[in-house]
Amino acid sequence: MAHRRNPIDIVYSWMGKSYGGDFYSNKRSSTSLTYKFKDEIMPHYAYGWEDEYYSLNGVDRIIHMINRIRQYHVSSYKKLSEKNKKQVLFVSFEKLAYDTYDVIPDITTFLNTKSSKYTQKILQEERCPRVYNPKSIERKLNVIKNKSSKLSLDLLMNMAYEFEHNSIVV
Repeated sequence: MAHRRNPIDIVYSWMGKSYGGDFYSNKRSSTSLTYKFKDEIMPHYAYGWEDEYYSLNGVDRIIHMINRIRQYHVSSYKKLSEKNKKQVLFVSFEKLAYDTYDVIPDITTFLNTKSSKYTQKILQEERCPRVYNPKSIERKLNVIKNKSSKLSLDLLMNMAYEFEHNSIVV
């Protein structure tokens, strides 16, 4: 199962975790794969474009990392055989979070399983279903706009457009 999530939400979330800053050089950040490049600790997402990564500000780094991850996901999916593509269920994070009980049957059917006694517990831990706030994306985008370059913001807006119009698979 693969989920799709609005890139604006992802960027905002990563900003809160300082994924564009010194997060990766912190010894307590052992959950992320990193490597050393020119005496700098880099996230594995920056592999192959380290000089560009290093030249960007924190929010721009996040936007570019997310864009590259999305491109990688699309490329990887397209390389799957038709048989393997049928083994992937795409679930919108928003639909799962806000219309939880409409999505759970799709997932259980796809996995040929049933909800268990743990399903409700996990849904509660993940705060599902959630109340949708239509102003949330607008608020997050305004925060991002104030901290990103025009080039990176344009890239983010393109990703958001693709997400909203299902222009790409992932």
